Parts: sequence; C-alpha cells; structure tokens
Amino acid sequence: MHSGGDPAPSKKSNIPTSEDGERTRRAVVEAALRLFAGRGFEAVSLREIAREVGVAHNIVRYHFRSKPGVWRAAADAAYARYSSVLRPVLDEAAEDEDTNWAAGRIMRGSIRASARHPEFVRMLLSQGASGG
Repeated sequence: MHSGGDPAPSKKSNIPTSEDGERTRRAVVEAALRLFAGRGFEAVSLREIAREVGVAHNIVRYHFRSKPGVWRAAADAAYARYSSVLRPVLDEAAEDEDTNWAAGRIMRGSIRASARHPEFVRMLLSQGASGG
C-alpha cells in the first residue's frame, strides 16, 4: 500500500502501442531496403531482416505476411523517395516547349534522384538482372 501525499508510481505497460508497431514497421522497411538494394531479393531472408531490426521473425511476418510483402513495402518506400525528387523535374519539363531542353532537364533530374536515392536504382538493377 502506498502512503504519503504522492500519487502511487505508475507502471509502464509492456503492451505494444500502435506507435510502437508503426516504428517497428518503418524499421523493417528500412532494413529490408538496405539489404534488398545491397544483395537482391533472393539473397535476403526474412530472418536476416528481423535480426537487422532486432525483432523476432514472426513480427516481420505479422506486419508484411511474406517476403514479397516486405519487398513491395521496401520498393514502395524507395520509389516514393526517388519520385519526390524527380516529380518536380518532370512537372517543369512538361511545361517546357523546347523538347531538347526538357529532355536534358529530365536526364539531369534522373541522375540527381539516382544519386540521392541509389537504393531505388539498385533494387531495379537487381530485379532486372534476375528477371524479377
């Protein structure tokens, strides 16, 4: 029994919150992105992704169900980052009446996007090389 004027100390719950789940999900996507971009889909296992994040294998399955599910989430994240750099370039080029200038602008924008987010290009190359 607690005595005195202070309120009883609160106990931290060990029940994961939705915020914890989202943080874990993001960490899995980031780890998967690094691993898939570095070695390709076939060379990476769900257990390896789980180890990288520091969670149990079943947590990865809970969030993504399967290895292709994790790959899709990682590819979506890579594409979103890449396109966030490239989309404004494409929008500007679409308004340019000089098609040569527009093509050059798109090429420079693609190179810039690839340099900022090489994981997207690595994933494309890896999947293209393996016929995926």
